[in-house]
This record gives sequence, structure tokens and C-alpha cells, in this order.
Amino acid sequence: MNRPVRNQEERGSALVAVLALIFTASILTASVLMLSKTVSFDLHAHVELQRSRYINEGAATRIQWLIAADSTANNSTRTMMGDSSVYDDLDEDEDRYLPDGVEHTLDYYGHKLKFTITDGASGFNLVNGYSQLLTSMSSFWQEDDPDRSEELLALRDKITDYISSDSGGTSSETEDGFTAEDYENAGMLPLPRQSFPVYREELLWIPTFSKLFPPDKYGRLSSVMMPEAVSGGNNNPSFFTATKEMIRMFCNLEEEDADELIAAREEWFKKRVSISENVDELLLAAAQSRLSWMPSGIYTVFLESAEDPREPSHRLIFTFDGFPASGPQNNLVTLLEWMMF
Repeated sequence: MNRPVRNQEERGSALVAVLALIFTASILTASVLMLSKTVSFDLHAHVELQRSRYINEGAATRIQWLIAADSTANNSTRTMMGDSSVYDDLDEDEDRYLPDGVEHTLDYYGHKLKFTITDGASGFNLVNGYSQLLTSMSSFWQEDDPDRSEELLALRDKITDYISSDSGGTSSETEDGFTAEDYENAGMLPLPRQSFPVYREELLWIPTFSKLFPPDKYGRLSSVMMPEAVSGGNNNPSFFTATKEMIRMFCNLEEEDADELIAAREEWFKKRVSISENVDELLLAAAQSRLSWMPSGIYTVFLESAEDPREPSHRLIFTFDGFPASGPQNNLVTLLEWMMF
């Protein structure tokens, strides 16, 4: 009578072992599947980002040539930016490529993209006209923000020492300057340059500069004109990229007038409604006389995907020196900026 009992016990022990083995195998299988799914998810994002990078690079080249073709074929109407007539009577598959901030679409081998073109000669000219400009800005802020007014004058002195060949000693030519000894004490050798900046971003090394001219939401110092875009004199910023502060300062306008211009500009960006239709004639004349409305020949393009926003993709901002439809000099395109993120 005892033997059957032992067989039942042995069979019960074997069943427990088998169930434990099955359970362990299930856990391992689930772990492998979970790991595989995670790797596939990461790999998909990586592949999509790499594909987006190649697409952006190819599309950027095409856009450069679209701008070149437009500048050559329609040169007589490129000064009419902000006027919807330049876009009238275009076929469905046609478009104009002006640095006027309107949105364009592009089908790049089945990939939908959208992009805007603005003038590369935008922002404050702090290269060869910084002293007069910062003095004017200080006067502009004297009543509303006295502290900022003083900081602008101090920054003017610091820029003077940064570019001056005589700033290598311990004394400054200016009241609020920053000499080579000051840079050394701050651990910032071999600054200062003791010459005009080659790149606008190097101005960020000057103390307090980033406080007064902070980078934009993309990390670009878009409020300052690139040295390569300065053609001489005190270049006025492009109306289509000018901030409210720039519009008020250069046009000597009250805040509500600047708001009116900005609102009209937004209608132009979104619906291509002529700015003259939404702005008083005298106000428009003031803006046209004191801000730049003509292409400088340097272009900044903002390019991004127009497809499902949930799909991983890169955005690209690049600035280049324009060229005619016959091609760039020496077959080399001069890129002044290339930022993919």
C-alpha cells in the first residue's frame, strides 16, 4: 500500500519542477520580447533621425538653387517684398522664393517639408557700428529702464576694449571696459581678440553681453548681424526679422504702432496679405524708410518636416551667400551657418 503513495509523491515533485521551468522560461521569453521591443523602438528613432538628416541636407541644396533661379528670373520684382502681387498669377506648382518670411512647402522625393526664407543680414550691427548703436539704444531705454541703459553703455566700453589693440595692459581706454588683464584674471585667455569679431557668437565671451543680447529659442544669436553680412555702414535690420524693440528704435515709434506693424507682418507670414492693407500709409512709409525691405543677397533658411510631428526628425537652420542661376563662384557655396537639431 505504500508504493503507490511514493509514486504519487514523485509525480508531484516532477510537476512542480516542470512548472517552475515553464515559469522561468516564460519570464525569460517576456524579457527578451521586451528588450527586443525597446531596441526596435530606439532603432526606429535613430533610423528616422538619420534619414531626416539626409533629407534635410538634400532639400537644403535644392532650396539654394530655387532661390538662385528666382533671383535670376525675377530680379525686377524681388524688391516688392511684403506685397502679395509677387505671388499673384502663379500656377499651382509654382512659387516665389524671397527672404520675406512666408512659409513654403517642398516635396522632396515623397517627403513633405516646410521652410521659410529670411534675410541673413538681420539683427543689430555690432561689428562696425556698435558704438553709435549702443549709445542710441541706451538713450532709448533711459526712461523706461535706466539700469539697462547704463548696462548698454558699459557693454559699449567692453566691446571697445575687446577690439582695441591698446587693451593689452592693465588700464582701459573706457570707464567700464574689460582689459586683457581682466580676461586673464577671469581665466579667459587668450582673449581679448584685439580686433573686430570674426564670428558674432564670440561676442558672448564679453561679460554681460548675453544678458543684453540673449540667444533666441533655438540657441542662435539672431539679434546680432553676422560680420559676414555687414556690407559697410550702419546696416538697418530686415523688417521681416526685426524684433519689436528694433522696430520701435529704428522707426522711432510708440509701442502701439510697432504692434500694428508686427500684426500686419504676421498676416503676411500666414496668409500672404499685403502689409500695406493692414498698416496706415504714414506708418508704413516710416518702416520702409528706416528698415531694410530689400534682399541683401544673404539668406537664412529654416527647414523642418511637414509630416507627422510624432515621427522623430531633425530641423535645420542654415545661412548662405546667395549665387546666380549660373552657379556659385568656383562652384563653392559659402555657408555662414549650419545648425541641425
